[in-house]
Amino acid sequence: YILEAMSREPMFRAALNIRYSEKILRKLRDKGLLISSYDRREEPEHVKRVEGATIPWGMKTAIERVGRVPDVVYHLGDWGKEPMIVLLGEDPVDLARMVASIGEELYEVD
Repeated sequence: YILEAMSREPMFRAALNIRYSEKILRKLRDKGLLISSYDRREEPEHVKRVEGATIPWGMKTAIERVGRVPDVVYHLGDWGKEPMIVLLGEDPVDLARMVASIGEELYEVD
């Protein structure tokens, strides 16, 4: 994810993969982040056959949907593939803070 993001917008230097959840997506939307997605069921067969080709294809698709590199990319999985959310940011510390903040809001951790 990060390599495709950096090739288009060098400010992106970190990515963090978290489990998919509608609640988490809602919190990310509430924070005003640009969110995009791709559907792994639409992945062309020639891409599926090449190891490592899915992520670049998915990122390109997600970027095309919103016109720039989004802050968040998600997909709902496919046969044998887990749904996921990927956060993109300028550095890992900011992403970790964001995830911690969302966790506190969702689970009311003191």
